[in-house]
Amino acid sequence: MSMTLKDFETEFNLSEEHVLETLKACEISLTKKNYSKAEKELFAQARRLFEENSALSYDDIANRMKEIKAEELQIKIEQKKKSESEQDFESAEYLRRLELEAIQTGFSLGMQQAKIMGKIIPRAAIMKLSQMIANGELKQNFEEIWLQGTSEQLGNDEYWDLQVETMWKEHQVNQLPTSQPPTNLLKSSTESSTSDS
Repeated sequence: MSMTLKDFETEFNLSEEHVLETLKACEISLTKKNYSKAEKELFAQARRLFEENSALSYDDIANRMKEIKAEELQIKIEQKKKSESEQDFESAEYLRRLELEAIQTGFSLGMQQAKIMGKIIPRAAIMKLSQMIANGELKQNFEEIWLQGTSEQLGNDEYWDLQVETMWKEHQVNQLPTSQPPTNLLKSSTESSTSDS
């Protein structure tokens, strides 16, 4: 709802001179035909300063209006900073969720691959170990590693290890399926070590 100069005079029971002085103190244009609701509220605020004896002159009103505008500007700046801070937090939270989803997806794929490989690796490993036992390669490799005193580390990032371990616990996968060791492998191992001595 817009206001004219006459509307200000009527609603606030003021002379034209007092309306113009109040508008001037509020730094509102004197040549407008219509004034906005926000301008009316600012005008009313200025008039309240007179009524409450917080302002004794139009200069007092002008100074107080500048203070009020500065306070409002400061509030807007703080709100903007808060909004930007919340957006930064939301962005960080979004990235954290993406990271977690990536870890979960990778973990899930790893579990699927582990199930497949779990069927292949034991059989291939047993065949290779049998061969290595038969030709003495296993014993030789073991002795070399034992003499070195330490094995090479793969250099895995501790962070990702921790994430996978945590996820492993969350999924309550505490044991891999076990299979009975092949008796013929153990027997051939004993025979090989006896024959090597």
